[in-house]
Amino acid sequence: MKGYGFLITGFKRYFAYKAQVLAKLIASPAELVIMIIVWMSIFNYSGLKEIGGFSLSEMINYYIIIYIVGLIISDKSDTRLGSNIQYGYLAMRLLNPLQIYQLYLNDEFGEKLGILFTQLIPVVIISVLFLGLNSSLINALLFVISGVLAYFMIFFFNMTFGLLYFKVKEYRYTSRIKNMISGFLSGKILPLSVFPLWLSEVIKFLPFNYFFYAPANIFLGKYSLGVSLITLLIQFSWIILFYALFKIGWFKALKEFEGVGI
Repeated sequence: MKGYGFLITGFKRYFAYKAQVLAKLIASPAELVIMIIVWMSIFNYSGLKEIGGFSLSEMINYYIIIYIVGLIISDKSDTRLGSNIQYGYLAMRLLNPLQIYQLYLNDEFGEKLGILFTQLIPVVIISVLFLGLNSSLINALLFVISGVLAYFMIFFFNMTFGLLYFKVKEYRYTSRIKNMISGFLSGKILPLSVFPLWLSEVIKFLPFNYFFYAPANIFLGKYSLGVSLITLLIQFSWIILFYALFKIGWFKALKEFEGVGI
């Protein structure tokens, strides 16, 4: 199977540093608990029954889903591309018969297997049994499909964004700024419905809305079946667009690539 070796490498790398895995198992749920406590305090002190169209229980479920989506769509392909370019490893990667995005995909899938068993499955079980997370079967199914599409969206978005690193020497800070902006506009930090109406309407035309906010709303039943299906179609369309932009940009970037690093 093509790319199998990279998948295994990604899986092994996830477990290579035991302390890092343990830190993720502790720190990530801690962030979720903090967000739940913060919103419980906001609801209690404000006396409001709903904020941005979410009740307290819905807000708690929203952040549980955001956490789960984050495990599914987490992706560092742009920084990997930047590192390969800066340190001259890209030339070696180009010798592989697989295309560069296929290498990174297989590598990411390997890490996702590690995340699946150590974080995703345990969090889902705990959330359903003890935190009251629930959804209809159709919404849960559509959510899974939306989450997968969101991953490919953010993967090709990051790969396209990573093409900037052929020109920009420092990729780490650029990536951090990109992550902060996308996190804010995707509903990861705050539900987009709490933003002013004009801002939330503008964000709907951007791809970030479909990273976190849309999948979460599908699971919570905030979208009708028709809207959910349209959401999946829009996500697929963004994937095609980002893929096309990446292929065009990649072809142009390789023409100028010298293969010696920066």
